[in-house]
Amino acid sequence: MSAPYSDLEVAPQKDLPEPVNPDGPLEYSYKEALHQTENKTPQRKLCGLARTRFWLLLCCALLLLVGGIVGGAVGGTQAAKHNESKSGQSNMPPPTWRRLGELYYGMFQDLCHIPRPLLDRETWKPTVISSARGRTDVFIRGTNNAVFYKWQNGTGASWEPSEDGYKELGGTIIGNVTAVSWSADRSDLFAAGTDNGCWHLWGGGNRWGEAWENLGGGIVGDISAVSSEANRLDLFVRGPDNAVWTKSWNGSAWLPNTTDWTSLGGNTVGAPRAVSWGANRIDVFTRGRDNSVYQKTWNGSIWQPTGSDWTSLGDAVIDDIVPVSRASNRLDLFVRGTNNSVYQKSWDGSGWVPSAKGWNNLGGDIKSSPSVAARGDGRMTLAAQGSDSLAYIKQFNGSSWDDWALIGGVEVSDAPVVGPHGGDKSLVFVRAANASLYVHD
Repeated sequence: MSAPYSDLEVAPQKDLPEPVNPDGPLEYSYKEALHQTENKTPQRKLCGLARTRFWLLLCCALLLLVGGIVGGAVGGTQAAKHNESKSGQSNMPPPTWRRLGELYYGMFQDLCHIPRPLLDRETWKPTVISSARGRTDVFIRGTNNAVFYKWQNGTGASWEPSEDGYKELGGTIIGNVTAVSWSADRSDLFAAGTDNGCWHLWGGGNRWGEAWENLGGGIVGDISAVSSEANRLDLFVRGPDNAVWTKSWNGSAWLPNTTDWTSLGGNTVGAPRAVSWGANRIDVFTRGRDNSVYQKTWNGSIWQPTGSDWTSLGDAVIDDIVPVSRASNRLDLFVRGTNNSVYQKSWDGSGWVPSAKGWNNLGGDIKSSPSVAARGDGRMTLAAQGSDSLAYIKQFNGSSWDDWALIGGVEVSDAPVVGPHGGDKSLVFVRAANASLYVHD
């Protein structure tokens, strides 16, 4: 969820001439040998070659280099046009790389060529929040089942604790980390432990609690956390009975208590997802056993519909629902449909658009759940893993959607994650096939 309310191409190698013997050609013609014998003086050489032969080789090398560059540019342009025509998606320029120490960065910046024991190659994707204006905080689960953390104080700033380093926050977890921020430099982390309980750690910046807190529960899957106002947190999980369970932090204590949870009913698969568009207002969405989308709303005093009932929003979906709020009393939902396209529906303040159970098809051919982040000016960035295992984004300018755009260069193994820090550009984080983390900015 986005704060404040929620949870290489390497530079082309130049064509070089074939290696030459520093002592000159190994064979000489009869006339060359006779000429050198008669004059008793060696012919002037450059780099161990006869001067004339040196310049000839140099000219040939330059011609080959120029031809390669021109041919590559023309071929790349034609290939890009061909791909765009074939897929109907606009391709971005191929990534370029710059060397930064022992790493390379460009459109995709390698953030964690970290030791292989650190990254889980099975079930792993980053969690990204913004705990302060312009700041980006990234949390991952390592293969030692601990939580690791890195941050950036503004676009273009250095990553801390280092470009390829992480701060370990401890814990013994399964699944992915959930993070939420309810004030500047205050973050709360939640994750399922190996005991299937919900574990909590709070802190921010370089200061974090010394131990994780056990919040109880026999949860299934990842946790959804949302903050609807300062010093207020609400958690939502799938319980062992497949109902949605919740607990709240009211500013001084956990309710109903530290280890107990309240059932909201439902018969869900996957994990619930919550979002807040205003003070003390929460909307929770989940995928039912019939693969339809269901909603339950906290209006500030009661849950609606009441009891264990939920409101059906229709459609048949494959993955968990992805909700976002881009303005007060506005919601947008994104799902992966059974045809692997992305579908959207929006709450405009008075009703669902296109209808209570209808959805708009945004196209695409994806194989993971989408990710989205909204900016305060009404713009949104949507990202997804394509069927070709490359990352794609789709931009909403406040009134209409652009075409899907390829941001290739890195083969991804899971759903891309859009960073919510705002600004003119959205950061997109991906887990590469080699289990490294990359960011596209």
